Amino acid sequence: MSEVRDQGVSGTLCRRRQWLQKLPTLAWAVALSGAFFIHTEPSEVPDIWLWSWMRITGLVGLSLLIGYCVYALRQPRYLSLNNYLTYLFVVSVMALEVIFRVRPDLIPGEELIQHASKSIRKQYAISRGYMIEETLSAESTNGLIYHFHPNGRLTAYPHVEFDSDGYRNPPMIDGQELTCVLLGDSMTLALAARKDVGGLLREHGYHTRNLGMFGYAPQQYRDVYKRLVIDQKVTHRYVLIFLFAGNDITDAQNYDHTRRMGGDFREYLPQMKSVGKLEDSLPVMVSVVRGLPRFFKSHFVTNRERTITLPYRTVQTGELMPPPHIQVGGEEWNTFVAPLAEIIAMARTHDAVPIVYLLPSAATVYAPFDVTLRHYDREYGVLAESLQSYLREAEVDFYDLQERLRKEMQERFIFAHDKDYHLNSFGVQLVAYEVIKSLGHRAKEDDMALMSSLLTSP
Repeated sequence: MSEVRDQGVSGTLCRRRQWLQKLPTLAWAVALSGAFFIHTEPSEVPDIWLWSWMRITGLVGLSLLIGYCVYALRQPRYLSLNNYLTYLFVVSVMALEVIFRVRPDLIPGEELIQHASKSIRKQYAISRGYMIEETLSAESTNGLIYHFHPNGRLTAYPHVEFDSDGYRNPPMIDGQELTCVLLGDSMTLALAARKDVGGLLREHGYHTRNLGMFGYAPQQYRDVYKRLVIDQKVTHRYVLIFLFAGNDITDAQNYDHTRRMGGDFREYLPQMKSVGKLEDSLPVMVSVVRGLPRFFKSHFVTNRERTITLPYRTVQTGELMPPPHIQVGGEEWNTFVAPLAEIIAMARTHDAVPIVYLLPSAATVYAPFDVTLRHYDREYGVLAESLQSYLREAEVDFYDLQERLRKEMQERFIFAHDKDYHLNSFGVQLVAYEVIKSLGHRAKEDDMALMSSLLTSP
């Protein structure tokens, strides 16, 4: 009897060991089945029946993995392999959890942190140089004039230094006489470039202050110019206004809306709202796993409409910031040009010369290389011609930089990276070169006018 009982106990233990050995593979089969069910939802842009090519590829891959798990349940040697791989997976996930909590900046894409805790998302944003409340300061009298912390640096851009007012300049002496004041948005700030236009102008003997900032609209160009130059009675010869065709008109509308609603600079920032008490307490790796489909889609899946072949390389672009369709005399146009008129008036009242430069969006810079983008040339042409006409009446010099940047793009890449529309060091150098040429031309005209007035005076 005891032998029979021992054999029964032994058989029970054996069956339990077999089930324990099968448990990791069974868990993988259930998890993969759940993922398969989730991915059967119709795609936003279907290619075949309900799904995109990416979704179909994913479903086929999941089907094969589920089939493998079912087959492995009957094959002991595969169960041993699966158990070993599961062990490695668990150890790797635990190690990554510790690493990502200590160094969120090592998380390879923002798609992977959308469900992480608020503190992790903030650390990630700071490490990547994103605009968030912790990296910015705002004026007490005007909450829409914001800038980086005075005399600070950004972790993501250690080559950039900020002056005592939080703008990209070396330390400056209060009341220092300037040759040029630069007004603009992130294109003028140019964090991705080793040297901005202001730094390159200083190297050529132009005492320059750059007041460009992320997200600024023309109204903020006006506000910061008045606050830091006009009100402080800083002597300057030129005010250089860099307009960006991609979003300045839209930003002008957003500024007016934010102003009317009583908002401040925080309306411009990524919303770091809590994703829920449960998700705030979950491991970082849960967010990473949930974000993997979006990460793979944005980083490894070719978007057929955004693959552009240049003479020297192929790029997969991101946001191209196409120029808007405008109607001269309409509300949007008037909102856009009104602050320009104020800047021009303030400059002339203080004996400074305003000059306007139009920076093209990536959509029109890429247009010669992609026929699907060439319709944006029409919108850009209307914008450039309308600005030129408006500024001609105001007797303001205007320079359209599109053709020069397009020509350079034929030979070398001028953007910060494939999915960015900001200029890299080459692009910024090109803009600085055009600015220096225009200043030289303007100086000759001023000298000739002065000479003429001297010769004709009694």
